[in-house]
Parts: sequence; C-alpha cells; structure tokens
Amino acid sequence: MKRRGKQSDVLPVTAEPERKVPRRLRVESEIFEQLSLAVLELEDPRLSGVSVSRVQMTDDLRLVRVYVRSVGLGPNADEGKQRSILRGLSSASGRLRRSLGATLDLRYVPDLRFFYDTGVDHARRIDELLDEIRSTEG
Repeated sequence: MKRRGKQSDVLPVTAEPERKVPRRLRVESEIFEQLSLAVLELEDPRLSGVSVSRVQMTDDLRLVRVYVRSVGLGPNADEGKQRSILRGLSSASGRLRRSLGATLDLRYVPDLRFFYDTGVDHARRIDELLDEIRSTEG
C-alpha cells in the first residue's frame, strides 16, 4: 500500500522489495553469497578447493539444498572424495548456519543439506556425445 503525501514522505524505489521476485528467490541469492564466502573460510583440509555452485530453498524457507563442486575433481571423480567433501561440509554445517543466522534477517535459520553437483559433468558428457555425432555425420 503506497502512502500519499509529500514526495519526501514516500520511500525511494530502491528501498522497496522487488514485488515480482518471490521472497524465496531473494533469500536464496543472499544464502548463496553468504555460504560461498563462509565455505572459503573453513579450515578443514577436506574442503580445499570446494565452492558452492548453487542453492535451492524450499518455499517455507526451512531447508536449503547446497550444491558444491571441487576444483580438483574432474568428471571421473572418485566417489570417496565426493563423500569426504560432503562429510566435511556436514560437520561444518553448524558453523555455516550460525554464520547465516548472524547475517540474514530470518525468523528461522534453514537446515542445510549438501550435495555434490554433477550437473556440469553431465552437460560436458552430452556435449562430447553431440560432437562425436557431428563428426561421424559430416
């Protein structure tokens, strides 16, 4: 609801939340930024080279699926190393949630679930297959 009155009484447009963007997406963006920084600050040797690739939040803002990648692991990555990374992140989830709680203005700090992001590897494999098909056709 807009207030009527003098121009100086009305909030500037930049102070109002974006009305067309759902709150979940705005919070996801903030969580992505904060977790990306917080993961870099962790001192666990299992997490060296790990970065957050994307986050997905439930509509009730209670659960966040955090997808991570490791710079050192390629498409044929050892599942043991992936599990080690996920265990390291799970053990640090309390510190990560505390960091989120200190920076975000939410009633509840969401639970974090970690997944290794294989989407990039799948896309790379599809590109390889398509290139192979093109080379045999032409």
